[in-house]
Amino acid sequence: EETPIVRGEKLLSAKEEEEMQKVGVRHGKRGKAVEALINRIEITDKTEKTKEKDREFLYEVKWKDLSPAENTFESVSRLKQLKALKLVEDLNARIWAAWAGCPQRPLTDREVLQHMDPFGLD
Repeated sequence: EETPIVRGEKLLSAKEEEEMQKVGVRHGKRGKAVEALINRIEITDKTEKTKEKDREFLYEVKWKDLSPAENTFESVSRLKQLKALKLVEDLNARIWAAWAGCPQRPLTDREVLQHMDPFGLD
């Protein structure tokens, strides 16, 4: 059985993994538990000024024993129901550490073109 890789230590205890497995059979995709969280996307309305704590995300879920083509995006409330809140907290912490607290740049056509311009790419 695979678990998320977390710098040499297990993120979830055996009891937590067992609980997640039981809930996954009942509520997970095709009766499968959450294996790992791969990424997240922000779904907060960008036109309004939003406080950090009010930002909303969907998390890309890798389901146990299913191919990556079966990955889905799930809300925090759904992941809480699936007993995967520790995985959410871990992914958020890893993203925060990787970005060192800097806000992510938007991935718009304008941003991409602006980034590619100094390299002479169209």
